[in-house]
Amino acid sequence: MSIINDWMKPKAEIKDIFQYDLDLNFVAKYSSCLEAVTNLQLEKINSARQFISEVARGRKRIGYGYIWSYLNP
Repeated sequence: MSIINDWMKPKAEIKDIFQYDLDLNFVAKYSSCLEAVTNLQLEKINSARQFISEVARGRKRIGYGYIWSYLNP
């Protein structure tokens, strides 16, 4: 999927994502995984977006040195 296709997703498919350090301290809130990847200046945008999403879904524990979640506890 290209970046353009990601931007064209219906609003219902785009979720806020929350970034925490390894001590579970809140770091930042992003309006989408794409915004998080862009802010972290990661090179492989699509694979990074997917990896962060997998962490937020609980399939992986840590992504790029952070914990990610779709829920704000």
